[in-house]
Amino acid sequence: MRDADDAGVPAAAEDAPRRRWRDLAILVPVFGTFALMPPLIAIPLGWGALGGVPAIVLYVFGVWAALILVAARLAGALTPRSGAER
Repeated sequence: MRDADDAGVPAAAEDAPRRRWRDLAILVPVFGTFALMPPLIAIPLGWGALGGVPAIVLYVFGVWAALILVAARLAGALTPRSGAER
């Protein structure tokens, strides 16, 4: 049992936010895989074009850009801060 003076936080409570970010990082490639599978990638085929660029191209590069932005955000959240204890 811990004393009232002990200001430490249990290890499980300290790692919980980091674990959530790590779990989300695992789901990003899964989302990307499903977003670029033929049934979903065929949806923009009927949308026509925007500014002369086919909607399918905008969809593919939009998904690609979104995956990069999410991965960058996750990398920042998962990178240990300087001076932080592990």
